[in-house]
Amino acid sequence: MKEESMKHVQDNPAMSGPAAEQSPVWRRALISVFGAAHRLHRYRDAQDALLQNVIYEQERRMRQQACCDEQS
Repeated sequence: MKEESMKHVQDNPAMSGPAAEQSPVWRRALISVFGAAHRLHRYRDAQDALLQNVIYEQERRMRQQACCDEQS
């Protein structure tokens, strides 16, 4: 894939010169921004899963305590 894109750049006269030289910088910047956004979403998903587990565990303990109180 990278070879194909490089061939496209080499064959296209509009892609030669200063604009083509700046392309990797912009690509790295975009990858950095989107990479950070992706990591943030993964972090939020993990945080949501942990929060759900905590809520589930608290509800389970409250039900267990209610059952123990009823049996006493």
